[in-house]
Amino acid sequence: MSRTHIHARENPVERDRPEQCDKSLIHENDMRNLRRLTNSLFVSEVNVAIAAWAFLCLVFPRFTIWGGRLCLLVLLLLVYDIILVLRDLFRSGTRGRAVFAIVLWLPVMFLLGMIPQWEGPLYVAVKGDPPTFEARGMAQFCGLEIYSPEHDKAEWQGDHIGLVWKFGNNPGHFPEAQRFAYGQVPSGFFQTTPAANLPPPPLDPALTYTLVVNRCMGGPQYLSLRGLALTPYKPNPDVCWGELKVPERQNPAWVRVDCKTHQPLPMSDRAKQRLEAYRENRVTFF
Repeated sequence: MSRTHIHARENPVERDRPEQCDKSLIHENDMRNLRRLTNSLFVSEVNVAIAAWAFLCLVFPRFTIWGGRLCLLVLLLLVYDIILVLRDLFRSGTRGRAVFAIVLWLPVMFLLGMIPQWEGPLYVAVKGDPPTFEARGMAQFCGLEIYSPEHDKAEWQGDHIGLVWKFGNNPGHFPEAQRFAYGQVPSGFFQTTPAANLPPPPLDPALTYTLVVNRCMGGPQYLSLRGLALTPYKPNPDVCWGELKVPERQNPAWVRVDCKTHQPLPMSDRAKQRLEAYRENRVTFF
């Protein structure tokens, strides 16, 4: 009695089915991602998130470069989203998401509108020998002043006694980042002290200098420099100022006073000459 062997043959359709399912899933994922990239609301949500990161980078000036790049990306995405919103507004089924996308433009517009008026602090660093300075920030760098400890002997507001080195920016030159070595005026700037572009005296690492970093937007930024260490500026508690009435002028003179009695201190000859020039209206302030 013979046994009949039945051999099961593999169905080619069933064999190809898993591969077809994988391709179908991949295709569905691609289509889903494509729909997201052409969804005005989704693009607005992504743009708001990027704008938030850009804002954080600008708040901390050390990351200004990354903040600027993210702001550029935000602007490009905004232009792309405007095109998507215009398309969605003309479709009956997508007008709702277009309206919400427009609402999300508000924080993006707020960020882009702040950039031309940004008055935040600059990131300032110094390293190397001779000292090499780096300044960057959205408030833009417009110049530098370095004062020696002799500046504590100043006798009027704007007295440049102790000024070691000073340079400013040329008209129309407002860099967001600048690197330069001590004594070397960077391109786009001009030196005023020392005169005739003479090199400034070497910095003494044992002395504490006052750095006045001039921002193009906002007031000057003050720092203390000792060696290669930068620290926040702390005014000398023994240096006090007060008003001195000048009958010939509407505004009083601003002079050094005794910190306890608040009475004007004795003036040097150069301060007396300055006060006389102010009294005669030959200078605008004292």
